Formats: sequence, structure tokens, C-alpha cells
Amino acid sequence: MIPKFKAFLKETKQIVDVETIHFELGVVKVNGIELYQFEDIILMQSTGIYDKHGVEIFEGYIIQQVHAYDYDKLEIETDYLEPFEVKKGNYTQGKWVAEEIDEKHYSVVRYVFGKDVKVIGNVHENPELLGE
Repeated sequence: MIPKFKAFLKETKQIVDVETIHFELGVVKVNGIELYQFEDIILMQSTGIYDKHGVEIFEGYIIQQVHAYDYDKLEIETDYLEPFEVKKGNYTQGKWVAEEIDEKHYSVVRYVFGKDVKVIGNVHENPELLGE
């Protein structure tokens, strides 16, 4: 898999697709001609995983679990569980895992995300979704 990146542009507060990363120059290229210095952006790497609606999940995205399982009953669909951020360092043993936000809610420390979640925003444009 070829890694895919997006960049959060600090000045304009936009998220854009990264076309090329020039490590030797310390810049990324977006929109065909625009170059941005590393210090002016926050890189967001794709997890290679898509949510239940087919949205590709990147680092910095805020996701929410949409299915909870009761093993004594049928599957229960929910939308009330706390959202959490996809962070660097959540890639372990070949899987992307989310970080727990609230100990009183669903334990996502061992939860491997994918089709059971939906993207609801990102930490740069929607930090309020995490209650911050």
C-alpha cells in the first residue's frame, strides 16, 4: 500500500490532499503548484481503513462507534457512545486501534476500528466533538 496523506494548513485552517512530500526540502505539494513548509502544516496519514459510509479514515479524524454488541441478545445499533480521535501510535500488531477517551464508556483500548465506526469530524476543525 502506498501511504496517503492529507495536510491541515495552519494558516487557512483547511484540510487538503497531499500530492508529494519533499523531505529533503521540508515541503509538501498540494493543488498542483502550492508548496507548504512542514512547520505550516500538520500531516495526517491514512489508516487505509474506511468507515461504514466508505469515508477513508485519517489520523486526526474523530470517529464514533455505531455498533455495540450484546452477546446474550442481538446486535444493538447505537449512536450515543463517546467519539474518539485516531492518533499516531495507534497502529499495533498490524491493526489501527483507537485511544480510550473516557473510562466510563466503551473501552476502545482493545477495540479495532473499521466498518463499526463513522467519521464525524476531525480534531482541527471540530475539537468540540471531543468535549475539549
